[in-house]
Amino acid sequence: MKKIIIILMILILTGCQQINVVENEIEANQAVGDIEDGKYYYLAHWEWIVIDEYSSFWAAPYREDILGLVDLRSIPQQSLKGGIPQGYGFFAYSRYIDDPGMYYLGNNLDSQLNQSQKDYIKNQLNISDDFLSLTIRDILWEILTTQADPTGEIGVKPIMPTIDMDLELHLVDIQLLKVKS
Repeated sequence: MKKIIIILMILILTGCQQINVVENEIEANQAVGDIEDGKYYYLAHWEWIVIDEYSSFWAAPYREDILGLVDLRSIPQQSLKGGIPQGYGFFAYSRYIDDPGMYYLGNNLDSQLNQSQKDYIKNQLNISDDFLSLTIRDILWEILTTQADPTGEIGVKPIMPTIDMDLELHLVDIQLLKVKS
């Protein structure tokens, strides 16, 4: 019964009309941790994609499995054309990805991160102050508010208020993560 619910959650959350799910893959993912919200969260570098000599762009790794993302790069890092990836993104995927170049954060936005995980994120994003938050959701919020760089020159720019003066953090189009009025 649990496997059927997990498969249905994945189908609903991804909006896919077709999905090939192998039972062993679900069992392997459960070994990593129980699927909490059908998404797997990572801190990872962007990839430079070249379509042809006129079309190239930065994209999420494993973009066929991406559900949502938040760009955590500074403006100069976003402006680079190719080369060694600079800066990071926060990525939500429809499946667990075993890639040593990606830092797995967990499968529940409300999971608490331990001190070594928080230190890793802090170091990779060149953040000087310690995080006060405990959960993935709240640390991402902190990165984009109190830890952000107003100029965008050395860190990610902070999120800006809506017309109603609310701060909203969206994981692209899939989910509103947090609101503060």
